[in-house]
Amino acid sequence: MVCYIIGLRKDIRAKIGKQPGDRVKVTITERV
Repeated sequence: MVCYIIGLRKDIRAKIGKQPGDRVKVTITERV
């Protein structure tokens, strides 16, 4: 798990309860 500051779409932010600039834990899946 790596912490990224990312821009999320407004509807996605609403679902996870985050605001722009919040740090969220995301799992990075490499697409091949």
